[in-house]
Amino acid sequence: MKRIAFLISYVLVVITTSCGDDSVGPDTEINLNKSSVIMKVSDYDTLKVMSEIDTNSIVWESSNPEVVSVDNGLLLALKSGTSEVTASYKGVTSSCEVTVDLTIFLGGSAKEFDAAYWKNGVINYLTTTGNDEGYYSQVNTIKVLNGQVLAGGLKMESNSVIWRGEEEIILGEGFEEVQEMAIKGNDVFAIIDNGGLYKWNENDGPTFLRDEGHITNALFVEGGDVYVGGVVKTGEEYRPAIWKNGDQLILDYEQYAYITDVYVENGDFYSVGLEGIGSGVYQIKYW
Repeated sequence: MKRIAFLISYVLVVITTSCGDDSVGPDTEINLNKSSVIMKVSDYDTLKVMSEIDTNSIVWESSNPEVVSVDNGLLLALKSGTSEVTASYKGVTSSCEVTVDLTIFLGGSAKEFDAAYWKNGVINYLTTTGNDEGYYSQVNTIKVLNGQVLAGGLKMESNSVIWRGEEEIILGEGFEEVQEMAIKGNDVFAIIDNGGLYKWNENDGPTFLRDEGHITNALFVEGGDVYVGGVVKTGEEYRPAIWKNGDQLILDYEQYAYITDVYVENGDFYSVGLEGIGSGVYQIKYW
């Protein structure tokens, strides 16, 4: 009887030991190639796992995905701030502190009137043919969408254009240029210098939003709301107006005036512009 009992105990021990094959041993570690990273907006970097483990089973996470996104260790800086990027494997974790520094973009034209932008002083050309045939190109406004630099301005053929890398997104023809842009989610709103308002996204392309009675001059995005400032025609009169997500608010103002800039905080909007006081004279106005 004692021998039989011993054999049963031995079998139970073997079974219990074999059930632990999928657990992580006490010496298992996740070693990353970097413990901290400093980046600039629209920069890429890569975190690599140096440990001998199945890298396909690692779960990556960014504590602040609006600042830094991570995909299988590939980092993309989206805006200034900090984030902790973590790699997890069967309950074991390792992290890297990522700092995205303030990034300064400057747009314009360089060399032979080639459209270009500078990122922290480093130039990026968008066109290469200069002022051939008497035309030129320039950048007026810059935004970053999902890590990609969008540069709005004027193309040599006198078209309003947004450059996305080497891609040219044409919004209008004629001597027009993109003056201002704003981003809401994956939508890009752009104002061209004749007062036109466009919306562009990857799926739908450019959409014209303004009718002939509206002239838009300013854009501002707060949270999920898009504010547009400009002028609306009522009868034969022009009045300053603001649109929130397309809903129009005509300011209580009887003289000719128009809005040139808009700022919104906590649901309250502030605007500046010019008002006509007669004989072609204008003065600055604040609402």
